[in-house]
Amino acid sequence: MGWRPTDLLTAIRRNELDRLVRIPGVGKKTAERMVLELRDKLPAPAADRRRPPVPKMSQLDEDVLSALSNLGCARPAAEAAVRKARASGIPDEF
Repeated sequence: MGWRPTDLLTAIRRNELDRLVRIPGVGKKTAERMVLELRDKLPAPAADRRRPPVPKMSQLDEDVLSALSNLGCARPAAEAAVRKARASGIPDEF
């Protein structure tokens, strides 16, 4: 598959691990790490710049996502768990 820079950016932004693991030398863990480390740092595509920004996660939320990812939890499931915990009233700090 010929990857254009925009294809890579889109796959990272959308957490498309199945696409990222097709890159030679990129396995599941590397793809998850790419998404975790780069998704929030990438510039928004032109179409997304018009939409309101997605609320940023706190450092605690990011730490929890990282821990869940390291334990093998898929990013979407980890994000859902963090949102559910937040909705139940978990504070930002301990």
